Amino acid sequence: GLVGLRPRADDVLEVKPLAPSNWPYFALDDVPYHGHRVSILWDRSGAHYGKGAGFRLFVDGKQAAASPRLSRLTANLAPGFVMPAKARPINYAVNNEGTFFPRLTASFTDAQSSLSQVNDGNYWYHVSPPNRWSCAASGHSVDWCAVNFGAPRPINSVKLYVLDDGKDSGIEAPVLIDLQYWDGRDWRSVPDQKRHPLNPTGHTANTITFPTGNYTKLRAVFTNKSGAGSGLSEFEAWGEGPLPVSAPNAPVANIAYNPTGSGFPKASASYTSPFDRVEEVNDGKIFFSANSRNRWTAFQSPNHTDWVAIDFGATKTVGVILLHLFGDNGGVQAPANYDVQYWNGTDWVDADTQSKSPPTPVASAVNTVHIKPVQTSKVRVIFTHRKGAFSGLTEMEVWENDAVLNQ
Repeated sequence: GLVGLRPRADDVLEVKPLAPSNWPYFALDDVPYHGHRVSILWDRSGAHYGKGAGFRLFVDGKQAAASPRLSRLTANLAPGFVMPAKARPINYAVNNEGTFFPRLTASFTDAQSSLSQVNDGNYWYHVSPPNRWSCAASGHSVDWCAVNFGAPRPINSVKLYVLDDGKDSGIEAPVLIDLQYWDGRDWRSVPDQKRHPLNPTGHTANTITFPTGNYTKLRAVFTNKSGAGSGLSEFEAWGEGPLPVSAPNAPVANIAYNPTGSGFPKASASYTSPFDRVEEVNDGKIFFSANSRNRWTAFQSPNHTDWVAIDFGATKTVGVILLHLFGDNGGVQAPANYDVQYWNGTDWVDADTQSKSPPTPVASAVNTVHIKPVQTSKVRVIFTHRKGAFSGLTEMEVWENDAVLNQ
């Protein structure tokens, strides 16, 4: 960009030039901004635009600030005309910023897929590169994928981009899809569902329409085809409303969650790469991309094992831990193994691990560990690094039990 525009206060506009001062001229003309039309020009000699030499800011056709050099300009803005908010189609399920809400959960997630890709605003049906969730290895006759909007949203249609990798592939279109909503106590079928196409079909958007209702959570329940699992490339939930969308206000039951990084719950680690921040493992953001820069890694650690701990600041019940393992296929990879410990008041004690899914750690996916529930103020995960690589996390979640996690 040539300049940076930002409101310093409700009535002040600040312009910070980013272009090099040896440029002879440039202009940014008639830009809509907070109910005004803004123009910015730089003319080193004054001969090109005929407005005089220097850096100038115009608001609604009138000069508001000027400088003989490319330097910061500020101008007072009178109240401008703002278009009234009007309803427009909104996909309330999309989350391409990695924030906690809207949040996806599922009855089962295959290790070769990721829930975070199912509401990222993208869809395609290719096996490689994958952009999908599937329950291919669940072994269940019925599976589900749910979205929690974090607040009631006016929804009237859902689009499910159904996978079908072909006969005997392990992932085929389901036999049946039922769309359900959470009524505060239980899941119920959304009334008056109309479908196109009528039967679940792969490689296309399966659209379910219904009368507008204020829904906090929706889930698609799949009756899997015999010998196969179902899958999605994208889960969209559409309704009409004004922009910007109001912030989610639902409580977060993840007892490790701390979006600010200050106070409790507090994250710490035995070693943190100078390129990363341990405070980002419990900020509610999940990014598996190597370019996202939201993660903890032990890259360059001198240790064979390293740990990440969450101090709750008070006694909590812990039963389920979700590890969103980060890997870049290079120096950071899934660990060879990991173990969970809890603080008994005087020392760290090995947790009674009941299950790990998947059994072998997988990067760019959620790894779920169930432990015998314990009352503790701190938990930590000890990672045994894979030979020639180091472990990493984009997020660590701690939950009381499955019932709370899947609500």
